[in-house]
Amino acid sequence: MVTQSKAAGKIKTQITRFSKRLSSGLNKPKRKFLHQMIYGIQAGKDIKLSNIGRSLGEEIPLKKTENRLSRQINNGDLTEFIGRKLTGEAKYWIKEETVLALDLSDISKEYSEKQEYLALVRDGS
Repeated sequence: MVTQSKAAGKIKTQITRFSKRLSSGLNKPKRKFLHQMIYGIQAGKDIKLSNIGRSLGEEIPLKKTENRLSRQINNGDLTEFIGRKLTGEAKYWIKEETVLALDLSDISKEYSEKQEYLALVRDGS
């Protein structure tokens, strides 16, 4: 049990350090939001707000946490900002000969029949 809590503490510290670097330049509410989303997605292993909210373990009702996160999501798109920051973080590891490969075939929706760019997903393993 002690080993698990040490590992959890180390992971949370790493997430905190990463989110601080990623959110530098944002105001305090946006920095907190970004940190909570990164931590919540990792801890909850899901992208649904209810599961993210549960993983945050706040003392307030889950509905209030969901409302706050939802408000922050609708408050402004951070995609370009985060993209620039991640590119800046990654540029030291990406060299001229580095190969970047994206495998989008793992994204599937079992029961979807009318979805943009829908294709058969084959298991390559």
